[in-house]
Amino acid sequence: MSQPAQPVPQPEWIALALSGGGFRATLFHLGVVRTLHAYKLLDRVKLICSVSGGSILAGHLILNWHRYKKDDKEFEAASKEILDCVKTDLCNRVLRRWCAGWVTAVRLLGFCRPNKILQNEYDRLLYQDISFRDLQGLRDVPDIHILSTSLTTGALCKFTRSKCEIAGGRSVLIESPPLSLAVAASSAFPLFFPAVRVDDEILGSLVNQFDKPHSLTDGGVFDNLGIEDLMQTVSQWSARGLIIVSDAGALFDEKKNRYSSVLSVSRNIRANDIMMYRLGQFKTALHENKDPRLCRIAIEGELVPDDDNGAPPLEVQRAVMRIRTHLNACSKFEIDALLRHGQAKSFNALQAWGLCLDKNPVWRPVGDQIKRLKGRPVNKLDKLVQRFKWLRLGVRGIFDSATAAIILGILFWIGVFWGWPLYRYHMKLQEQERLYQQANNLTKTVYEIQALDSSGKPVANARVHVSLDDAAKSQHEGETDPQGYYKFIWQPAREEFLAHINVEKLGVGKANKEFYIQPGPVQPIQLF
Repeated sequence: MSQPAQPVPQPEWIALALSGGGFRATLFHLGVVRTLHAYKLLDRVKLICSVSGGSILAGHLILNWHRYKKDDKEFEAASKEILDCVKTDLCNRVLRRWCAGWVTAVRLLGFCRPNKILQNEYDRLLYQDISFRDLQGLRDVPDIHILSTSLTTGALCKFTRSKCEIAGGRSVLIESPPLSLAVAASSAFPLFFPAVRVDDEILGSLVNQFDKPHSLTDGGVFDNLGIEDLMQTVSQWSARGLIIVSDAGALFDEKKNRYSSVLSVSRNIRANDIMMYRLGQFKTALHENKDPRLCRIAIEGELVPDDDNGAPPLEVQRAVMRIRTHLNACSKFEIDALLRHGQAKSFNALQAWGLCLDKNPVWRPVGDQIKRLKGRPVNKLDKLVQRFKWLRLGVRGIFDSATAAIILGILFWIGVFWGWPLYRYHMKLQEQERLYQQANNLTKTVYEIQALDSSGKPVANARVHVSLDDAAKSQHEGETDPQGYYKFIWQPAREEFLAHINVEKLGVGKANKEFYIQPGPVQPIQLF
């Protein structure tokens, strides 16, 4: 960190760069802003450049600038909205709604795009559909530069209060787009969110006024600190100023993963971290050597805790540097640790500039979550942080409307691919049952046979067995009456069936006959 030869007691202006790093960056930067508020330095902030997670806070700062500057009560009320936002499992909410869109086929109609869902979530949680026209109506607030990267040209894209500008391309005045569009573009981490498209229609400009449609992604791809744009902007300002770079980027440490699988998300994330880390190192070193006004407040590095700086225990500081840099929900421990760490690091850095000379007032908006963790080794705190990775979702986090839509959609497609065939099979069985019942309701026919001996006399008490060659393979057994008759009931069908008749009488003899029977008048059949 560069330090001036003579401390600057009161800078004329402050330019603030808020780096990327997901919700971790949002909370760390909020701790830095809290220090600036505690020592009445927010009045001197004239420019805020932000990237990714820093843009989430930057947009809210501009909309609520007077609340953040007022008293501690108003500051806490405004910051509570940020804390409620980071407790939301934003990344998984977006992904669940995207999945729900596909499962329910709504996505086929052009709805449920992940970047649009992310934008809607920002409006719901923080920005309330505020447009750039509303930003232009704000007075006595700093300028803001929300930075993203154009995948189309590889250049930096900048949203200010009045325009959208692509480096090396045209800039266009804007009013109608919502602030959430710029924040969504700035924080659209490439591995999880698709690029945000901007063109003449979306920006509300005249046809061909904007040079071409651009696909915007996370500003950290180009410059995760936002320092380059900030330095270009303040290069013509007076020398009596202070440039504060709040750096909450990913900690680059050794990892033992092999990264050998064919499709490896962790490998892509690791490669992205390496590029962003090296780029941040290069840009910081470049500008620190050229501009003595630069004050870098980094999440990495440890402070010796004491009563003056309010730094959390060392094991907590080390665990904080390993908190994920995504838009997943943060636990109360993570919130408390990041805010405390941001306050302590900014307090320590600004003291070197002759600022923040009093004791650092520790801010605990979610209570003292760290107190019960003192003395635990850092590896156990790391495990605790990772455990919250799963526990932070909670029942309310998972079972929301999107989850219900996914469940109903899955049940619907199960019904389409499995239920319909089962329904057809059931209907077929019902049709067969109906036909069977209908056949049973037909008029039943009585058939008679008569057993006669060789002299033509009736044979009584002769045993008779009848087999019909119908669908049911009907069987009938009995004895002839004194007149030699045997009756059997048969339900006629539309076609004739073959009948096999066996008649046997001890002392008389036996007879076997086959003949076709069909609906119609009953005729006695003589045997023997």
